[in-house]
Amino acid sequence: MNIRTLLLGIITFFAIGNHAHTTKYVGGDVSMLPKYEEANVAYYDINGTKIENGKLLEFFRDDAGFNIVRVRLFVNPTGENGVCQDLDYVKRLGKRIKDAGLKFMLDFHYSDTWADPSNQYTPSAWTSLSDADLYTKIYEYTKECLTTLKDYGATPDFIQTGNEISYGMLWGASGSSSLKKCYTSNSANWDRFISLLTKAGQACREICPQAKIIIHTERTGNWSTTKGIYDKLSSVDYDIIGLSYYPEWHNSIATLKTTLTNCHSTYPAKDVMIVETGYYNNWYRSDATYNFESTWPASPAGQKAFLTDLVNAIKDLSYVTGLLYWFPEENPYNNHVYEPWYNHGLFSTSNGHAVDALYVLQEFLGKGSSQEHEVKQLYALGTGAELGDWKLTSTKAMTACADGVSYYIDVKPTGDCWLCFSDGTVTSDSDWDTYNATYRLSTGVKDEPISIGNTYQLSKAGDFSMKLSAGEYRLTVNSKTWVLKVEDLGSAHIHELDSEEAANPQIYDLQGRRVSQIQKPGVYIKNKRKVIQK
Repeated sequence: MNIRTLLLGIITFFAIGNHAHTTKYVGGDVSMLPKYEEANVAYYDINGTKIENGKLLEFFRDDAGFNIVRVRLFVNPTGENGVCQDLDYVKRLGKRIKDAGLKFMLDFHYSDTWADPSNQYTPSAWTSLSDADLYTKIYEYTKECLTTLKDYGATPDFIQTGNEISYGMLWGASGSSSLKKCYTSNSANWDRFISLLTKAGQACREICPQAKIIIHTERTGNWSTTKGIYDKLSSVDYDIIGLSYYPEWHNSIATLKTTLTNCHSTYPAKDVMIVETGYYNNWYRSDATYNFESTWPASPAGQKAFLTDLVNAIKDLSYVTGLLYWFPEENPYNNHVYEPWYNHGLFSTSNGHAVDALYVLQEFLGKGSSQEHEVKQLYALGTGAELGDWKLTSTKAMTACADGVSYYIDVKPTGDCWLCFSDGTVTSDSDWDTYNATYRLSTGVKDEPISIGNTYQLSKAGDFSMKLSAGEYRLTVNSKTWVLKVEDLGSAHIHELDSEEAANPQIYDLQGRRVSQIQKPGVYIKNKRKVIQK
């Protein structure tokens, strides 16, 4: 074995080891969100409850499980459809993202309009610059933007130095006969492209040293071209390979998975993110390269089926660390904010309700990720009806916590409530563990995790939230006992225990004497479980 092979093996080993502990991210590009809010567009959750205007970002976080949001930035936006994100716009939205506890991905377009594989035109104010001056300009512009964002409290966590730059960037003025494009079949303009990315990346490292740099391309359906691009950019300093995946342009999920697998085996030190994906909710493009209508109809049901298949295909790939949906906030219901209608949004065109597909995305954070219990809003408890004196304050009974491993449950007890815990594998009553002392919750949100192996008493009337990890919880209220089961991927169930033990508990003190109820402090055995009363 030669030294080069040995070193590659060592690098690969540590790269693979790091992937096992990498946080995964799910979310979307919501760059049009403020425009919909300005127009007071009506959004509703999946049950038809109206979302307060200005709270859609929090809805994406709490209901859809988003933990990352992307926003695009233009140099001097033209104002055409969807092109309105200047630095002032982005800094205000970016601060909201950070204040909501979400990760912020900044997408530099380095253009006045859409930058994509067919359009990478130099901003009009930069078109007279020489290549050498352009290297300086992209450095200074990137540095200025990041400094402004950082000073405003909107420091990006991820930075795309270019959008879908498969054929280079800053080609020249639109309409020019000498555009400086890059193709993997030859070496023309690659040194220039590398210099631009290097200077942009230098500014990122200087101002936002903790941020991860993403190089974003979209030749996802063609591994040979994708490899050619990243091979030629091997000298550039970056962290993550960012890919777009739209089946109508990039072929099947199997094709995508081949590209993802090859990215990992060829560039093991790089994580991979799908920074754009989406599917049609109403009609399929007639000019699409590939037609998958027979697999996933252009409908809300087709959207859900597509995202379900996509998530299932990639969620266990440890090196794929991000999945972002493009334009989930699109909502043409009773408004003209974005026209022509793009037809990818995750809200119904007929009533503005969130569609099922929105809730599928977060399953990417399922088993195998560091956030395996971070799930969507749970509705299984969901009528708001009283369970004895246990009342849910809303139909959204449970929400995922930011830590990704527990949930909040909103409750309104009107009397004393007891919670007992198991490890989620209850086969008999003895599996319920009530070891440890009682714990009182006061009004307000308690961030201390409530964990399996303890008994807790809820004795303060009024609304509050308590934090639950995955497992099974026994709720006893006024002689009625209920079981709340919290499982991976966000399923929750509650049912009343209809048993003799629930109706007639057997309680013994440590001297073996049976007592009718626990009155004095001490240790007791109740239905074969140890209870400590303080």
